[in-house]
Amino acid sequence: MSKEKDLSPKSFGEIEKLFNQKLEEKLDAKFFQHFNGKIDDIIFAVNRNNDNLQLQMRNSPAPKTVDGKYKVMFLIHNISSFANVIEPLIKEAQTRPELDVIVASIPHCFPGELDILTEAEREKTPEGIEEDVHLYLNQKGIEHIRLNDKNSRDSLWTLKIINPAIIFKQSQWDADVPFGFNAYNLSWTRLCILPYSGVLITDVPGPDPENPALGGVDDQLYTRECWKFFTPNKYVKMELKNTPLQGKNCVETGHPILETIQNAKPFWPNNEKNIGKSKLKVILSLHHSLTDDWFNFGVFHYAYKQILKLIKDTPDVEYLLSMHPTLVSHLMAGHNKDISSAEFKTWLSDFENLPNTIIQNGEAYESLFQASDVLLTDGISWLAQYQIAGKEKGKPILYLERPDHCPFNRCGEVAIQGVQRIGCSKDNVEQAFENIKNELLDLSQGEISASIQKELQKQPKIVQDVFGKPGSAQRIVDELVKVAI
Repeated sequence: MSKEKDLSPKSFGEIEKLFNQKLEEKLDAKFFQHFNGKIDDIIFAVNRNNDNLQLQMRNSPAPKTVDGKYKVMFLIHNISSFANVIEPLIKEAQTRPELDVIVASIPHCFPGELDILTEAEREKTPEGIEEDVHLYLNQKGIEHIRLNDKNSRDSLWTLKIINPAIIFKQSQWDADVPFGFNAYNLSWTRLCILPYSGVLITDVPGPDPENPALGGVDDQLYTRECWKFFTPNKYVKMELKNTPLQGKNCVETGHPILETIQNAKPFWPNNEKNIGKSKLKVILSLHHSLTDDWFNFGVFHYAYKQILKLIKDTPDVEYLLSMHPTLVSHLMAGHNKDISSAEFKTWLSDFENLPNTIIQNGEAYESLFQASDVLLTDGISWLAQYQIAGKEKGKPILYLERPDHCPFNRCGEVAIQGVQRIGCSKDNVEQAFENIKNELLDLSQGEISASIQKELQKQPKIVQDVFGKPGSAQRIVDELVKVAI
């Protein structure tokens, strides 16, 4: 028997250590000779073993608590979509004797937001920010645990100790949460999702260059790993027909956002600068997809000057600014070549100083929907959601449509019929805003154009087709209870 030192790894920890050493080019020749230089074979073997273990866990009978209940865990990282999407499910699940509901706050790492942290803040939360989620859940009186370890792998280990039968995540985007909470690392249990946006109305924004086999917003690694993908309508399954899973994990249930918006009490913030002067309340909603290699809906980077001019030219109209959180962090971090961080801060100050403006500050958007008269937006999900607020009469939606945006899917083609589309490219941005000004001036005088009138008439039927029937939270939780079957 050879007395040569055995270099074979004895544990996963040793393999990881050796792999890191290889990356740093510090491994000696004996290691490569021992494994014939095929470190990838080792990593593949480890991953295959892990895959097998996770599949065995997921396909085993659902684990129960000592009192015979099934743990259902809701991982919360996105405050803005909590009340309208996940909270109704939590409340419904808590009424079911078969289920033990656990809510957990986890960190988020939306594009750009870690880049604007101080060094001390980044040291405290190297992978993401969780404190705001924790405080929000406390404010709402929702009992929860905090999974906010500096290393998200430690939080993952805590999750495995808790061993829930079902995990609900808020979105399919792995990039928005730390590594430990991505689709692959959670695939040992039964994963569920309900579209945080209400409905998915766009076609593929990719494919993802790192995963070219993946499709669009509804065909991500997370949705493929899902035990059940709850969809508001028939269109998602139709979109997924040609994907590997063929949409067979989809369950059509409708969406709780329908009732949340329909039942919301109207609320509009007081504007002491403009009391009693407004004839029309407009929500100005701006998306974050400013680049030309993804969704491509955002127009702010070339329309921000025209936005201020529009507001000045329509003093009888009051504008409430609702910017996608990722748009703010993206611009604050200076990630856009067309508008610097300093220019954006100046723009915000100029906007706030105008007499007929308000900036959204934590108000529930469903209440703002009910209190407003018009939505002015460049997309995406509010193009469909705002139509719910119109109920039987409808509410005008003025859509600043970027010509190179990601195509609408089947559901989007239905939803967009209730929207006034106003082409807004870099070349015609001034004309686009002149058209918007004329529409808003007419609406402020109670005059509705024939084209908008046709769109308003279509909205009630669109809402029914796109968001389904009331009672979706009960139907979704009914499906969760089936874990026992």
